[in-house]
Amino acid sequence: MKLDYQRVCDIHLNTCDSASFVKISSFLRENNLLRSFNPEAVISYEQLSFMVCMDRDQIYVPCSDKVFFELMQPEYTPFMKGEYRSVWRRLMRVLASLNLDKAKRKLLHDFCRMSINRVALFHDIIPSRLLKRLTTYLINSISSNLDPWEARKAAIIARHTSLVESATMNALIDEMPSMENVKGIRAARHVLNKTKLARLICLSAYAEHWHGDLPDSDDVRKSFAEAEKAMEGIWGRNFILNGGKHGTVMILCDSVENMAYDLLIIAFFLRRGERVIYAVKDGFCYDAPTMSDLQQDPTITQYLSSFYVCQDSALSKNALLQRLREWRLMVINDGTREPLNLLRVSVTFARAWKEADLILGHGPEIMDILTETSHEFTRDILAWDVDRKTGALSIRFRPHSAGVRKFSDTDLQGYADGIIKQMREAKSHGRPVIFYSCIIGSIPGETQTALRLADAIVGNMRKQRPTAFIINPATHFVEGMDADDLMYMWEQVQRSGLINIWYFQTSEDIEEGFRLLGESTPECWIGKDATYSTGCTKEMGIALDMQKQNREMQILGPDPSSFFRRSEYGVGKYFDASLSQG
Repeated sequence: MKLDYQRVCDIHLNTCDSASFVKISSFLRENNLLRSFNPEAVISYEQLSFMVCMDRDQIYVPCSDKVFFELMQPEYTPFMKGEYRSVWRRLMRVLASLNLDKAKRKLLHDFCRMSINRVALFHDIIPSRLLKRLTTYLINSISSNLDPWEARKAAIIARHTSLVESATMNALIDEMPSMENVKGIRAARHVLNKTKLARLICLSAYAEHWHGDLPDSDDVRKSFAEAEKAMEGIWGRNFILNGGKHGTVMILCDSVENMAYDLLIIAFFLRRGERVIYAVKDGFCYDAPTMSDLQQDPTITQYLSSFYVCQDSALSKNALLQRLREWRLMVINDGTREPLNLLRVSVTFARAWKEADLILGHGPEIMDILTETSHEFTRDILAWDVDRKTGALSIRFRPHSAGVRKFSDTDLQGYADGIIKQMREAKSHGRPVIFYSCIIGSIPGETQTALRLADAIVGNMRKQRPTAFIINPATHFVEGMDADDLMYMWEQVQRSGLINIWYFQTSEDIEEGFRLLGESTPECWIGKDATYSTGCTKEMGIALDMQKQNREMQILGPDPSSFFRRSEYGVGKYFDASLSQG
């Protein structure tokens, strides 16, 4: 496979020619992006699929197509020279801020120079990865927990907050737009919302260029007009922006220079009734804000007086949705110390992305990664930055991949409510409700077989028990749902208190099921029962919990004590995380 500026998402490792395979594999290894080499740090395909649309054998690279293909060139290109020089300048700024003696400073300086020279020789490392790697080395030479720019970032935040609070700035933001040909309150509100967000985006984009000093008011108005024009063609392309219905917005912060304006954008969406997830960094990432900045900086805390700080890096879907119901503003860290590397983000970040309806990102690195790539994403993206060559404001909107279907908590609750309604009707007619828990996806690669098997078993049970109302998840299987969605939906049904008999699949059921299908039992199914299933194990816990509330409910099948040897679902998988490293 040739790499002459071909779309990144068309590159499949298993179809590359040998030369391309070696080049790409080397690139993935040197950037530490191979899950097979580092399963503890690099996320699984299923978790990545929460955010990126791709086939299992495709590669994902956390950079723009331009950077990737420049790194794939045999020669050291002028473009990459410029990128690595930028990394060097940033490294020297970090080094200059450290409290070091002369000898130690020279030692670190020489190490960084040697590292940059080595990278220039092979030109195979993504600039953001290189910056993260070397800044980590510099900071760890002092203390692994030190943020050398804590005071500097606090001063920047205070300076921009002062600007945001100034009478001049507020007057400019609140200036009425033209309402010519606008008829009705709804249309006027639409114009005002569109104008307000465009102006806030403009302020966020130019923040680093203004350095806390407001330019001439006429220049600000020109910038506002530029932003408002750019938003014209974007506004109606996302239901949240268009005011169609409330949802969840996720904001990716790039720099403390932008934080004061991020807070205004957050307030804008909260006033409109949206839920907001604000993602910051896990630790020092140049001038990007961290969780520590948000919790310790008094300027920030006074603005975000009512928000939930999530410290759990592996929040479950249930827990995440519960937090979002209780708190309309939630702060998380993305689990990384890079501008944006979706291969290394935390479980909480990936699940938050999946629950969002719109992703907002700003800054050059984030914008390039989200909009200058041929990869498609699962959520609508709105990104902005000031063009580094022209100085003009650039606002881009990328709709989610056409093949993506999002199951919101409302959708999942709707499915559950429909099943609960059928259960309630059955009970009202004196029919016992039987819930049949069985293996569906706990044997990797056997989901379709499990569905056919469950169909046969439950069909036979209905013949033998014609008066019973039998529920089996396989009957209500919805294509496209992952384990997160399914378990969330079924837990609502299982905790309804309407189940009379909870039957867990036995090995005899499985053998009988294959007999009904006219097939011999495959080797991978022999001896299996509900105790093998991660989902059934979770359901047994719920069943025992519900039996305490309803003593008449019967639990049939394998002994409850034989369950609970399973651990937890792999993120986005139907089976136990311990069963696969993939």
